Amino acid sequence: MKRIYLLCMLTLFMLISIPGIAQFSISRVTPDSAGTKITPKIPNPLSRPLTTIYESEARNKAEKKRLRKERNTLTITTGLNLTQTKFDNWAPGGTNTFTGYAALTINHVYARNKVTLTTNFDSKYGMTTIAGKTTKGYDYFNSNFTAAWAISKNWSYSANIALNSQWSKGWTADHATMVSNIFSPAYIPVGVGLTYQALKKVPIKLTMNVLNTSTTLVLSDTLSKTGAYGVEPGKHQKTTFGSSLRVDLNQPIAKGKLNYVLYLFYSTNYEQNNYVEWQGTLTIRITKIVAATVFNRMIYNEVQATPYNKPLQWNYSFGLGLTYVFKNK
Repeated sequence: MKRIYLLCMLTLFMLISIPGIAQFSISRVTPDSAGTKITPKIPNPLSRPLTTIYESEARNKAEKKRLRKERNTLTITTGLNLTQTKFDNWAPGGTNTFTGYAALTINHVYARNKVTLTTNFDSKYGMTTIAGKTTKGYDYFNSNFTAAWAISKNWSYSANIALNSQWSKGWTADHATMVSNIFSPAYIPVGVGLTYQALKKVPIKLTMNVLNTSTTLVLSDTLSKTGAYGVEPGKHQKTTFGSSLRVDLNQPIAKGKLNYVLYLFYSTNYEQNNYVEWQGTLTIRITKIVAATVFNRMIYNEVQATPYNKPLQWNYSFGLGLTYVFKNK
């Protein structure tokens, strides 16, 4: 009996000590079968290096600045001329004189693809004192805006508007009668046509307006009552229709030591009145800021009263003074 019991215990011990082997199979579960939505992971923008962000912004700013400079051309010329003649106990005799004038010229060109926008402003103002009596010497400003659409290398369709007038009152030689004032007169030509611009040796620009309107303003009541500048007495403006031609030239000579600027404007209307204005300025550069200037201005106006009742007016001068030119290119 003891042997049977011992055999049973030994058999039970052997069964317990045998290693168990089993196989388990796990079925594949997809998000759809499980009814679960997985959100894709979005990269954190802060995970990019900060240097990359800064370099990108700096590159964009530099590119925008380069494009602005490429598309915009700005030239500003300022000048101041003073001349004084003094006689003190001078046996041959003479008259004390003092003359001074300031000049400002601004030229801006914006070009992008086929579009070109050009803005010009030119002005001079000066006074002359002779034997203690002061009179006005220079007084005018000319402004012009032109929009052009290129149709070939040198030609383009164009439209422009201008405003030409003066800054202060003008008087007769005896200073007894006022003959002009700001916007009395003022000329506002508006035209559409064609523009030709040479690009190589001679930088000349021709603007031909086949359709042109010209408005003459006389805002001064005193001058309006007299019917000045072709405007009917009591009225302040007159508009005529016709055509016009404008010539602009800015020619450096001798590697920039000399520079000649030409402005020529001609207009005619259906009332058979002609207007011509010609300005020529030759600048002789002595140093970077010191220059001599020869200036010539001619106006032919058939409807403007003049001291000798002739339509041709002429003014010229020679001066030495300070001139500074700013260019962004």
